[in-house]
Amino acid sequence: MERRYIYIPAWQIYENILLNGPYHVQMEASPRELAVTLSMLASWRQYKEVYRFAPEMEDLLYKQADLNLPLDVLRNLPFPCFYIETPQILGDRYHGFFVAYDQVKDGTPLLRCMAVKKEDTLNFNLTRDDNMIKKFNKIEGRCVEKIYGQDRFGYSQSDFEDLYDLIKWAEQGGYQGSELQFYDFYTGDVYKPFDKKRNVIYGAPIYVESFLYFLQGDYDKKIVTLYRYIPQKVLETVAEFNIEKVNLYNLKIIGSPLFIISQDDENGFRCYYPEKISFPLQEQETVILIEDGKIYLEKWVEEGWDKENNCTTDTYQYYNKIIIKDFAGNTISEEIGCLNQSVNGDWWIS
Repeated sequence: MERRYIYIPAWQIYENILLNGPYHVQMEASPRELAVTLSMLASWRQYKEVYRFAPEMEDLLYKQADLNLPLDVLRNLPFPCFYIETPQILGDRYHGFFVAYDQVKDGTPLLRCMAVKKEDTLNFNLTRDDNMIKKFNKIEGRCVEKIYGQDRFGYSQSDFEDLYDLIKWAEQGGYQGSELQFYDFYTGDVYKPFDKKRNVIYGAPIYVESFLYFLQGDYDKKIVTLYRYIPQKVLETVAEFNIEKVNLYNLKIIGSPLFIISQDDENGFRCYYPEKISFPLQEQETVILIEDGKIYLEKWVEEGWDKENNCTTDTYQYYNKIIIKDFAGNTISEEIGCLNQSVNGDWWIS
C-alpha cells in the first residue's frame, strides 16, 4: 500500500489539528477516536463507494466467510475507503461498516474497519481558538507534570515531600498533609480526589489500562492505599498495605502492568503488589520497568574519572547499562543502553 492511497492519516489529524492545532473539540469522544473517524470519512468522501447485497446473498456470504484471506487481497482493495451495508447481520443492530487504508506515523500500513450501528450519529463542534495560551479553571501557580501513556490529564502535588518523609514528620509532631490534583487538558477542569488532611501524603500517579493510579499514605491509620481513579467517574480502593510492612523509601507505582515497588541500597529491590518479589541491588542499579515476567534495571557507569584530582580526564565517559533480571534476581542479559518512555507510553532504548 502506498502513501498516495491514504487521503490523510489519522495520526496527522490528531497531532496537527486536534492536539497541536488552534482548534477545540467539544465532545465526549476521545480526540484519537475522532481523528480515526474523520480520516476514514475524508477518504470515503473521494469516491463514496457503497456495496449493497440482496438479503439472501448477504446471508450466504456471512455464513461462508473465510477469514484466512491472502495478505495481497487486503493490499489491493478496489478503493482506499469503501462502505459495505450489512443490515441483516447481528440482529439488525448494524447498518454496515467502513474499510479504509491508514498508516501509523512511522509508515507502517494499517487496514481499519469501523462498524456503524443503525442508531449511530456523529455530532461534534470543531471551533477555532486563536488564543493559544489557555487557563485552567483553578490557578494556583503549580507546575503540571505529564502522566505518560495518555495526553488528557496532568497532575500536580502541593509540595515535594515523599512517602518516606511521613516518618520524619511524625517524629517532629506531624505533617500538615499534601494535595494531589489532576488537570484536564481537554476541558480545563481541575480535579482533587481527596481534600487535604493532616499526616496524609500522595505519590506520583501513573496511567495503566485506561485508569489513573496513585498511592496515598496515611500515617495516623498506618496504611498505604492504592487507588484507581477517573475524575468524576471512578475512585476506588485497589489494595491496602500496613505502613510498617513496606519500605516507604522510594515507594512508587510502575507499569504496565501495574507493580508497587521500593528500592534502596540497604534493603534492595522489593515488590509488594500484585506479587511479592525481592532481591539485592548492586551499586548504581535502579529498577525501571517490569514487563513480560522480566525486571529491567539501569546501572549508570562512569569511566575516566580522576579521583585524586576530583575531575574528568580526556577519556571520561558516562553512560547507562540495561540489565534484565528474572523474578528471582538472576541476570538474563546486560547491554549498553538507557530506557526512555515516550508520551504515548512506549519505551525506547537509546
